[in-house]
Amino acid sequence: MIENLKVEYPHINKDKCLKIINRDYFEICDHPIKKRCYIVKNSGDFKVINSKSLDINFIAVDSCMLGSSDPKRCDCMLICENNIHFIELKSCQPRLKPISRNRKKAKDQLKEFIEFFIDKFNPICNLNAYICVNCTNNSDSFIK
Repeated sequence: MIENLKVEYPHINKDKCLKIINRDYFEICDHPIKKRCYIVKNSGDFKVINSKSLDINFIAVDSCMLGSSDPKRCDCMLICENNIHFIELKSCQPRLKPISRNRKKAKDQLKEFIEFFIDKFNPICNLNAYICVNCTNNSDSFIK
């Protein structure tokens, strides 16, 4: 799958959209200014526990693999063994944007991107989708 992505989007290596991580634990943040996901050791929006220390391919989709104006995008993907994990991160300010509206927008973005991805690559693997609406920077997710 990674090789197919590199062929279709050759800039993902040059623009550092693709990273291989084999740490036992890492977190993902969505940069508030660049609007692009990146990996951090802690204080992230989405936590990943890699209990088997597998090689995980992290791909920043929004504002990296695809442009930020493309409506068919999620924030990032994790590809590991026979699994693709699509992740959409939303920050919330409950007074300005209710959590339910953030959740709906995230669900719509994931649905559109996954349909786009299936049409383009016809992956034969397990597809997983995660929505992280973060109001307190205290959200967990796991790859085991």
